[in-house]
Amino acid sequence: MKATSKLVSLSLLLSFFMTGMSFAQNAEYGDASYYNDKYHNQSTANGELYDKNAMTAAHKSLEFGTRVKVTRLDNGKSVIVRINDRGPYKPGRVIDLSRKAAEKIDLISDGVTNVKVEILNKELEKDLAEKSTPKQVAKPKVVKNTPTKTIPKKVVKKPSAKPAKYTNKSGFMDGYYKVTLDRVEQSYGVQVGTFTNYENMMNLVAELHNQWFKDVIISIGSKEGKKIYKVIVGSLNSKEAAAQYKSNLEKKNKITGFVVALENK
Repeated sequence: MKATSKLVSLSLLLSFFMTGMSFAQNAEYGDASYYNDKYHNQSTANGELYDKNAMTAAHKSLEFGTRVKVTRLDNGKSVIVRINDRGPYKPGRVIDLSRKAAEKIDLISDGVTNVKVEILNKELEKDLAEKSTPKQVAKPKVVKNTPTKTIPKKVVKKPSAKPAKYTNKSGFMDGYYKVTLDRVEQSYGVQVGTFTNYENMMNLVAELHNQWFKDVIISIGSKEGKKIYKVIVGSLNSKEAAAQYKSNLEKKNKITGFVVALENK
């Protein structure tokens, strides 16, 4: 059946005022898959042997040894893995998980699912490790016949974390929204997600709004009787400008995608 599609732009506004933005700028969205068991004990790109029971993964560009958190957008389950291989290279896929890691997020039966990939903050991990280890406090030295002056310590309050503007901590939408629809003029954008589930598509749209993306566009189509939702960012005048925008997305926001032409028929 020939696919039919139309493009609409969503502008999501909360019905109550909230400030701040808690969503990390190092998130990447796309499809996750997992290794076939036939690759067990075969060499990976960094020289290790692939172990289907290890918590590892393949990524196209992240440095070997990088630890990332992979979260399914449909059920909220997540797993932490270490990058030791290159791939996947199929369009739309951003990470290949080991079998053990795939089991942690119930990916075995599905094969492929849409995920959010976050690079773990090494400084934060180090800070948490230090806090979990009790430190020995050295006893102050007392100098006889020398008056001591107590200097009050300056207390610096750390800013409290703000809740996400459009999604909760699990990356899902909550609350009331005002939705407006605008037809998109012929232009070019970068497709960053494809869904058959409407709710999953809206969760990604909301996450993009958390990052202050203004031009968030969805394509609604159908194929073989099933609805297909595509999420696109940007509305550029030329294919070259869209390609540059795609490159900036990958460098600054760690979001991968591919250039598409936006044209309403």
